This record gives sequence, structure tokens and C-alpha cells, in this order.
Amino acid sequence: MGDFDKKGTSKPSVFNGLEIPRVYILFKEEEIMKKQWLSIVLVLCMVLCMAPATALAAEGETGTLKITVALSGLYDGVDAGGKTFSFEILRKYATYGHYKDVDITIEPGKTEGTMDVPVEAGKYIVKQTSYATIDGYDWENASHQPGNTVESNEQEVFADKTKSVTVHNFYKLAVTNEITELPITVTGYALGAKVGDIKASTDQMCVTIDNDKVTIKKRNASGGWDDLAPDATIQADIQYGVEILVNAKPEYTYTGLTGDKVTVNGKKASEFEKNPSTQPGVDMRVFHELEVLKVVKKVDHIEITTPPTKTVYKGGDKFDPTGMVVTAVYKDGTSEPITNYIIFHGDKLTKGQEYVTIQYDDGSGNSDIKVRQTITVGAYEGPHTHTYAGSPWYQDATSHWHQCTDSTCPDPRASATELASHTFVWKVDQAATTTQTGLKHEECTVCSYKRSENTEIPALRDYAVTVTGGTATVAAGTSITRAMEGVEVTVTADTPETGKIFDKWVVKAGGVTLANETSATTTFTMPGNDVKIEATYKDAPSSHSVYVGMTYTAGNFIYQITSIDTATLGQSKVIGVVAAKKNKITKVTIPDRADCKGYGLNVTAVGDKAFKSMKKLKKVTFGSNVKVIGKNAFKKCSKLKTVVIGKAVKTISSKAFIGDNKIKKITFKGKKLKTVKKNAFSKKAKKNIKSKKTKLKGNKKAIKLFKKKLKIK
Repeated sequence: MGDFDKKGTSKPSVFNGLEIPRVYILFKEEEIMKKQWLSIVLVLCMVLCMAPATALAAEGETGTLKITVALSGLYDGVDAGGKTFSFEILRKYATYGHYKDVDITIEPGKTEGTMDVPVEAGKYIVKQTSYATIDGYDWENASHQPGNTVESNEQEVFADKTKSVTVHNFYKLAVTNEITELPITVTGYALGAKVGDIKASTDQMCVTIDNDKVTIKKRNASGGWDDLAPDATIQADIQYGVEILVNAKPEYTYTGLTGDKVTVNGKKASEFEKNPSTQPGVDMRVFHELEVLKVVKKVDHIEITTPPTKTVYKGGDKFDPTGMVVTAVYKDGTSEPITNYIIFHGDKLTKGQEYVTIQYDDGSGNSDIKVRQTITVGAYEGPHTHTYAGSPWYQDATSHWHQCTDSTCPDPRASATELASHTFVWKVDQAATTTQTGLKHEECTVCSYKRSENTEIPALRDYAVTVTGGTATVAAGTSITRAMEGVEVTVTADTPETGKIFDKWVVKAGGVTLANETSATTTFTMPGNDVKIEATYKDAPSSHSVYVGMTYTAGNFIYQITSIDTATLGQSKVIGVVAAKKNKITKVTIPDRADCKGYGLNVTAVGDKAFKSMKKLKKVTFGSNVKVIGKNAFKKCSKLKTVVIGKAVKTISSKAFIGDNKIKKITFKGKKLKTVKKNAFSKKAKKNIKSKKTKLKGNKKAIKLFKKKLKIK
């Protein structure tokens, strides 16, 4: 605040560029003056605080890409201050494209520089495009040599978050001070350029080239060279030369430098002299004859001003350009005949072919100058029999076919056979996960032609599964609380309280359709949203003597009821063997059904450890309703030799047959097998399967999946 004058008027003050207006205060009473002082201070504080806040209006949500360049290898005392490193930021859309350029300059006394770059949320790559030269030091790694770049891994930047990228630049003291190569680049040499604009430079840090030591000369009529004034212009069809005088830096020597190691624009110098006597104070003289520049007339188009003598052919003939005159029409309106054109599709003409293509390159960078010569091609008339042995699939964007493989065939394309449209299916190249997107493409099932390559698969999401009064599982019984869209989820109701029986499932949220809402165990397909399901119960009838969770014995086996729907739809699982018979049974056949008090119950599973350590068991056959073989179900059945997998089996759980090393035959009756845990069988058993000591019979699809899951080739 400014100082007050005697009348109580403040002098204007400047704060952050804002001039505070004059304020008048009347000195009547001390209390009033204090209150006015406080009011003025509060008003001024509000003005000063609001000004910058108004200026910083948000422009949208962004993240920050923090780029750090770190130098190492420099000895103490070597200052990299003022050295600049350049970077290009590439952003990913379908592919990576340029986003912005960034320069980072090292501060004096520092070996690291950082820049925070505001960016939109997305995926980026940081690429180093230039490096700073530090006198007396070379790059440590070849990857940092001139002409190469340093590139970061993909960085994903989120809104209001900072992602760091560090690029390390390693230096080392030059191994030798001996100059062994001298590359020089001449720039500015072009038609119409002024001589004074032509410059010579080098990335060899051991030498210096001053611009006043570069002289352009022109070849004269006698074969000598004339010096040119700086304002002279470069003309076409004249031979020029450049004389460059070079000084080595004091700490470097060049005794080993030879003429064949001196280049100008990548070509060997015309002359090279060390210690030129005619130029005192100059260490080296380089002379190079520059290329003769020519005026290239740009072609507007080409025309066939005289057609060829022959225009009617038979399949297999070669196009004959005799008599054809091709004329180039230039952009300046002039024209002239040309002969250095190329003929496409004329070596072996095919039936129905309507033209050949004439293409010309005028030397200006435009190589796509074309014209068509119309022809007529009839059927081949000669003794030739097509052969297709070993013919690969030929393809275009819509079709595939086989064609004659005989190299003497006059018209291979006309021999096309088995011509058909592609049949495309999607194939996953990189599966999507919950953290990253995937990639897929379409591929023909017949000829493997690909299209829609690198199509992005969105990252997967998982959703909550809430089961009240029960549990949710996937695959071989793994309990879950979340699942991804498309996964089959199994829900199982809890064992009812005494006097209660399971009634039905009620979907509270998620809108899923249950396979059987009145079954205590049922399934649904996970949607793209959260799911809430509740198991409900009702009072058991007074006569009800069968309930979910109840165990009973039938024949040699002990069962447990897993669901009761009606007298014919209930389910149970084998959980054990009658103790007195456990060590006597040599063959086990899991029945399709097992009755309990008049209820017909489908046997759908073999429980965990149900037949563990049955020492005399040699053969097991699974009934047609069994879907799951539980964990350790047949563990250490050391004499087990034959296993017959029923047609309904979907899952073979972890360690189901662990320790059963004498299995000689496994038969697969169905093709519903989906899950085989990799440790379902012991290492020795898997070795026997691989060496074919154990025979696999039955459904080929099931066998293939079985071997794949066990990682057996």
C-alpha cells in the first residue's frame, strides 16, 4: 500500500502489475479510522486474490507427462549447462502420430533437466530427436550416436495424474585425441542459390570450420577454377567445387588422417592436404567437386501419340511396343517423345485383358505418371495342359483360387480353379485384459488371407456378483465375488436350516436369466453389469425326510444330496465309499442315478477325496451324468490302470489323479470337456501320456483339449 499524505490520501501503489486506486480517509475519530482501515485492507485483499484466479480459467482436464533428461559419465568440473536436448512426443490413436516437440535445456551446474508437459489423457511415446555435444566427451552407447534416437516405452497418462519418463544420456571421455575420420556436409547448394548461402559443417567435434573459410569455385573454359563472389548464383549444367579450410582443436592430432577418410556429403573428397603451405594458420584443406546441377522439367502427363502396330493378341503373348510413340507433356506446355518408360502387365497377356500400363518417372520425385494402351486378348490357342500340383492359394481382397503351376503356362490366371469367396472369422492376436486392450484380425478359414488387422479389442471389465444365502463359483469351483462379461457363473444355495427346504432363486439386480431358478445349484451368463441374487427357502413338509446336504448310502458308495427339484430332477454327488469295502473294491462304476427314500437323484459329481488311497482299485468308469471330478478324488490309487471319462464330464479338478502312476488307458466318451487342471495328473503319468505308454482313446476333440491343458505335445 502506498504511503499516506497529510490529508489521508494514499499514493497509488503497484502490486503484481495492478495499480491500486487512491483511497481517501477522514481522520475524525480513532475508532472510525480503524474500521475504515480494516475495510480497505479487506477490499484490497479480495481484489488482489480474485485477479489471478480469474486469469487461470481451466481449459479442460489434462494429465502431465514429466520428461527428464539425465546425464552421467561427466567428470567433476565439466559443466553441461546450456546444453539442449530435443524430444518428440507421439500420441497413440490407431497408430502413433506426432503430438508436440519439447526442448529441455540443462541449467548451469546441473546434470539433469526436467519439463512438465500438459497432455490430454491417452497413450504416448517420448522419442529423443537430438542430443547435445559436450566438448571432449563422446557417447557411451552406440544407440546414442548421431542419426539414432532414444525411445521410451508406451506411457499411459490419466487426467490429473503425472507420468514420468527418464531418458539417460551416458557420456565418456574420448578414448583418443587422434582424428581418424573427417565427415563434412555442404548445405545450401541448389539451383538459383547464392554462393554466400552455401555452408560447410561437420559433426566431428575435434575440428572447427569457420564460414569464411568456405570458398565456392566455378570450372572455367580452360579446366581451371575461378573464385565466385558471395552474391553470385548457382546455374544449371556448370561444374562447381568447394574449398574448405579446417582447423583441428588444440587437444587433437590428425597425423593418422588420410584422404580416403575425408568425405563431403558422404562421398570421397576430390583433394585433401594437411598443413597446406599456401594457407598459413590452417591445418587441413579439403576440396570437393560438387555435382553438376540440371534443370528437371516436370511432366504434367504422358500420351500415346502413335499406337503400337499390334493391338490384338492371344493369351500367353507378350506385348509388342513396336510403332508406339509415347510423348511427355511438360508443365511449361512443351512436349517431346520419350523412350525410357516402363510397361506393366505386358510380359504374359491373359484372356480378356483390356490394356497394358505405361509408366514414366520424370526425375522430380513424381513416379506415378501413367497412361493405358488398349489391347484385345483372346484365348490361348496352343497345346498346353494345366497342372495344379503344389499350387498355393492365390488371393485378392474378395476371393482365393488355385492356378496352373507350369512355368511355361501361357495364361496362368485364366487357369484359375476352385475360385471362391473368402470365409472370414475373427482371430485374437493379443487377448484383452482388465488393464489393457487387445488386438484381433479377420482371417479366411480356407486360404488364411487377412483383413481388418490390428483391430482393437476393448479392455475387459469385471462386475460384482453378490449372492445372498449362497455362493458363486466359476470353472472348477473357484469362489468369486466378481466376474467378467460372458463368463458362466454357478450359484449354489447354502444348506437349509432344520425344517426348511430350498424354494427358488430371486434375481435382485442385473437382469440375468437363470438356467433353473428352482434348482439349488444353477448357472447364468455374466452380463455387462453388477448382479445380485438371493436364495429363498420355505418350510419343509411334515412328511419331508429328504433335504439338500443330506448324506445317504446306496450300494458301495456314500452320497450327498446337492439339489432337490422333483422326484426325477434331484442331484447328488459321491463323497465316499462304505468303509468296510474300501480296500476290497477293484472296479468302480459311478452310476447315472442313486435313489434316496424314493427320490431319483442324478449323480452329477465325484466329491473331493471321495476315493482317495484305494489301494486295490484298478478301473474307474464315470456315469453319463457326472460333470465334475473333484480335487484329490482318486489320489494315491496306486494300482489304477484304466479310466473311462463319461460323456458329460466338463471338469477334472486339481490333483484328481495325483500319484496314480500306472494308468495305461484313458477313454473319452464325450466332447464336453472344458477344464483340466495342469496338476490333475502326476508328472510321471503325464510323461507316460507323452511317450504313448498310456493310450488315449475316444473323442478326438476331448483328447486334443486334454493334452493341451496338461501341456503335452
